[in-house]
Amino acid sequence: MKKPTNYLYNMKYAELMYSMGGGDNLVLARKYYSKAVALISGLTHKPDGSRFTNVRAIWGLLETCTRLEEMGRKYQDEINEELIEMCKEKLSKGYQKNTKFDIEDMK
Repeated sequence: MKKPTNYLYNMKYAELMYSMGGGDNLVLARKYYSKAVALISGLTHKPDGSRFTNVRAIWGLLETCTRLEEMGRKYQDEINEELIEMCKEKLSKGYQKNTKFDIEDMK
């Protein structure tokens, strides 16, 4: 990738790998979604003191980890479980500020 510190490029590559499917591509997508989430979280704070978040990258990471969990034992690991919980927590926090949406209703 030309600019590895740009979260948009990381996210776009992750989306490409996710859409191609297959276990190995999903593992790569998880890696690049995670990097995009980390990069956007590292940006400076907003004027109100909160951090920037990228719902699109968090949602993509959640979907990728969920698909990996469904693919069988080869792709199931503790990292997936931790990332799924982290994504659900971040998404529910973000939606609680704006609406009465509950992430648990989506199951």
